[in-house]
Amino acid sequence: MKTSLSFFIINALFCSVFNHVQAQSSAAADVSATISTPIAIEKISGNDLNFGNIASGKSAGLVILNTNGVRVSEGGATLPASTGAVSVAEFLVTGEPLYSFSITLPSNPITIVNSVNPAETMIVDRFISSPEATGTLPGGKQVLKIGARLQINPGQAPGVYISALPFNVTVNYN
Repeated sequence: MKTSLSFFIINALFCSVFNHVQAQSSAAADVSATISTPIAIEKISGNDLNFGNIASGKSAGLVILNTNGVRVSEGGATLPASTGAVSVAEFLVTGEPLYSFSITLPSNPITIVNSVNPAETMIVDRFISSPEATGTLPGGKQVLKIGARLQINPGQAPGVYISALPFNVTVNYN
């Protein structure tokens, strides 16, 4: 009987250990994702890049339009007292509040053409922005201002010069 009892106890312990070793356990977890408000950019109506009135000279010149709307001339370009309609380009960037974004400005020059004599052209390049390379969306929006440099040829023909195509500004979340 003693042997049977010992065998029964050993067998019970073995089964007990065996059952615990083979037992499985599982847990569950939820899955979630948050879709952010897409970033968007649109030009603010009426706020195109306009260098205003410029007088050309006998030598080449430059006009730099800063993002604060201030013009500076160099070389054979003069800024007359009658400034004309000077304006920086303005865009409204919208998206997720407090997100930061990168700004990509045109890397290639833009040609502007005389509206009366298409053979007469000038080059716009060295685009700058405020904010500069990155911005933040406090309250979900930020105004982006764009300036640039205008290259004026010696004896540039009078007239209104307009770009054949608008320039693009791209923004992306960081």
